[in-house]
Parts: sequence; structure tokens; C-alpha cells
Amino acid sequence: MMQMTEKFRSLYLESEDKKHIHQFIYHTLTHSQYNKNFIIFNCAVDLYNYLQVIRKLVYKKDIRLSYYNYAQAAEKDQNNWNDALKDIPISQRINMDNEQEENFCQNRRQIRVELSLASQTEVTRIQNRANSVIPIKQWNVRTIQIFCHYVFIMMGDRINKEVA
Repeated sequence: MMQMTEKFRSLYLESEDKKHIHQFIYHTLTHSQYNKNFIIFNCAVDLYNYLQVIRKLVYKKDIRLSYYNYAQAAEKDQNNWNDALKDIPISQRINMDNEQEENFCQNRRQIRVELSLASQTEVTRIQNRANSVIPIKQWNVRTIQIFCHYVFIMMGDRINKEVA
């Protein structure tokens, strides 16, 4: 938690416009669930702004994006999302469009993205972990959610004024 605090503090103090950081905190708290390792995005601009902050806090290679309804969305929407997704390599993006999803969301054409962070449950990480004595310093969405809750308690008035 101390490392998170130091990274966040330096990011916050260096930033001229704190609006994106406040939105990062607010979006994390309102769009993540305690029992799931992802944060939901329904707007490309929100994802783009969120990625600008989170990429400074965690390693870019640990970010995973799963997107839904991309193939059936309008071309304009696809272009908006492409701009938001361009900073994340294709190898870290998973297209979840399949028959089951299409049947479930036939009438919905809105693109939805779930951001998750690599976790220690991935098979390769577990295998590498067995031979390592380095302590785990991995962030996951739950860790970020708890941290954002802590930050919100400390400076909630400023965040409420900025986001509202």
C-alpha cells in the first residue's frame, strides 16, 4: 500500500489538471465490483482518460482489455473505441464477440470494455512464482478499488466537486 501511495502522490502532485485523476478514482469506485477483477467502461472517452492514469500507476503489460459488441457496433463507434484502445497492444486485447454474446445482446449494439489487470492466478505466473523468492508486488482491480476508496475518504470533497 505504501508503494501505491507514493506513486499516486507523485502523480497527483506533478499533474496540472487533476480532473482525470479524480475521474479515475470515481470511475474505479462506481464501475468495479468487489468480487470481480475488472472495471466496466461504456464510453470510449472514459476508457482513454482512465488508461492515461492507470498506465502511470501499473506496468502497461499487466493491463488486459476485453471488449464486447465490437463487430456489431456502428463504424463511428468502432473508430471512437479504436482511438481509446490504440495505446494497448493487440496482444493484451481480447475480442469477446461470439455467438453466445450475440444471442445474449442481440438488440444492444453498444460497445462495452472490461479492464482487468494480470493476476497471480494466470498459469504462467504461477509457474514462474514457484521458482521465485521475490515478494508479490502485483496490483489487481480489487487492490486499486481499495486504494481508491482510501483516497476518496481522504479527499472526497475535492473529487465530488470535480466530477459532479
